[in-house]
Amino acid sequence: MYLNNFAIDQNGQPVGVDMTKAEFKNCIIYGNNDNELELEFEAGVLANHNFRNCIIKADNTTPTTDILHFESIYRNNDPQFKNTFDNNLKLDTLAFAREKGNPLFINFSAIPPMNIDIDAVSRPTGGTNPDLGAYERD
Repeated sequence: MYLNNFAIDQNGQPVGVDMTKAEFKNCIIYGNNDNELELEFEAGVLANHNFRNCIIKADNTTPTTDILHFESIYRNNDPQFKNTFDNNLKLDTLAFAREKGNPLFINFSAIPPMNIDIDAVSRPTGGTNPDLGAYERD
């Protein structure tokens, strides 16, 4: 994943664009690369971003200990998908990502609603934390 606060103009030069809000909550940013999150920000331009309750695969160049932008980060923990070779990104039975989400981030009024996963499986709303990622293990 690549996140920046600029656009490239017709001369190939970066032009700052205010990033007023970029929030990543209960996410999994994981893959085959050593660093799956690259941040590049222009100085003097707003870069309002935060990652909360996420698994992030990152090398030492990604500042996941920056408490202003990263909270409850599981750095380099394998989420344990069922079968990545077959593009099955559902969580395995004993997956690390199970119940690591924050239920406060479930937004019932969002479009699409965030109280269900990508397969329309309900996220837990009380007692149990939701799973990280696009799929809720049922």
